[in-house]
Amino acid sequence: MVATLPDMNRTTTVLAIGVCVAVAGVALSIGADALATRWQPLGAGAWGGTTDPQSRQTYHTLGIIVLCFGLMLTAAAAWRWMQGGRPAGVA
Repeated sequence: MVATLPDMNRTTTVLAIGVCVAVAGVALSIGADALATRWQPLGAGAWGGTTDPQSRQTYHTLGIIVLCFGLMLTAAAAWRWMQGGRPAGVA
């Protein structure tokens, strides 16, 4: 039991990092429109902006890639936890 404790700490750490990265990917993908907008003052406290479609697509794609990476880390940590810290194929 004591021998697997460092592996569980590592698994928990990778799981937490994976979830945080996945959440960051979702936030980036959802906020792609706002991130791609160039805001300009219109006068008297009014603001207007134009959104660059290519930048919006870039932010959205980057968000999806970051989300997938976070989910991959989460899945790897879950797999390691389910294996009990043993390498695959070892009974």
